[in-house]
Amino acid sequence: MAKYNAFAEVNDVVSQIHPGGEVVRAFPEEGAAKLYHEAAPGFLNAMQKPYTMEFLVIDKAFLSALRAGLNIGAGVRKRGSDYILEPIPKRTKR
Repeated sequence: MAKYNAFAEVNDVVSQIHPGGEVVRAFPEEGAAKLYHEAAPGFLNAMQKPYTMEFLVIDKAFLSALRAGLNIGAGVRKRGSDYILEPIPKRTKR
């Protein structure tokens, strides 16, 4: 059986949902992170202490910046039963 590669290219519908959360633990080897997070109504229920939710993190630079205790805002998209955490793109000034 082939091993799942969290860093593979994905073709998903990107959600504009940006729930806030707190990083509990990052797993760089697996391309994932566990968070406590706010709800995204109609899309994602809140996960408050002591409950966590694991997200795939495909962006390697974003994943390397995640540290336990860090409060973040992030984009979320769904692929099958997985949720993918993404950095919020910075807006450029016009």
